[in-house]
Amino acid sequence: MSHYETNILPTLEDNPDFFKRKSLYFASKREDMKMLKKEFANLQAHQFPVRFLSRRDMRDRWSFEKEGAIVTEGDAEINIFNNIHYLLSAASKKGVEIFEESEIVGQKWGKDTVKLYTDNKSVIQTKYVIYATGYEAQMDIAEKNAMIVSTYALATNPVDYQWPEDMFIWETARPYLYLRRTLDKRIIIGGLDESTSDSRKRDRMLVQKRDQLLKQLLLLFPMLKDKLEPAYYWTGFFGETHNGLPMIKQHPNYSNGYYLLTYGGNGTVYSMILSDLMKKFIVNGDSKGMELYYH
Repeated sequence: MSHYETNILPTLEDNPDFFKRKSLYFASKREDMKMLKKEFANLQAHQFPVRFLSRRDMRDRWSFEKEGAIVTEGDAEINIFNNIHYLLSAASKKGVEIFEESEIVGQKWGKDTVKLYTDNKSVIQTKYVIYATGYEAQMDIAEKNAMIVSTYALATNPVDYQWPEDMFIWETARPYLYLRRTLDKRIIIGGLDESTSDSRKRDRMLVQKRDQLLKQLLLLFPMLKDKLEPAYYWTGFFGETHNGLPMIKQHPNYSNGYYLLTYGGNGTVYSMILSDLMKKFIVNGDSKGMELYYH
């Protein structure tokens, strides 16, 4: 059971659709088996709960055959929108001041304090400023280790079909496809990333990517032909790092300003790690572990 599950979620009034899941990670092509077996060996060596599926194992339980796959445990899904509001509510009850719908339009930096001026004439005074603004931080610091790509996804109409144990599904190909089911029986599939940060070019490809995603979904689940349609589809920017790790960066001009750059597919996990490190650093002066992510 994860630290997040045991120490955060049960303290809230409601569970924001939090469910533990297993993940199926399959080889997209035969050449990927060497890498997949190496991944399996590493997970097994570090005592992660993992098992290997052969082509025969896949044929017995799944609607599609692959050269091999690994099943991991300890993953989970969560309603991020609801969870953010639950966390903000819990923090507010503990005395945290929250300024919503407030754009920072001015800053005055001092040696020990910072004053932030909002568009609604409020002044926030603090000792440290931590920027957790996601990919927009690139406009301030232009980090060379980061890259912005365009990604695509669709959600189908509700369908009465359930694959084994409602696992998350993803693959070894890069960029990879990922799939999951929703509580209202829809299937979400995403991926087909493009290396463009031009929003107009990204948006022009949306319909084409929608059709490609639906085609890939039916290749995996051919029995759903004539039953699925793309009820919702969308695109957006996605941030990654070249080394796969999140980053902590100090403000280029001020020693009491920091950026938490949790780019990548593990953004929620990275956010938990980096926020815990920053808390220990600011409150206790403990910088242990920060060297892994500090740039």
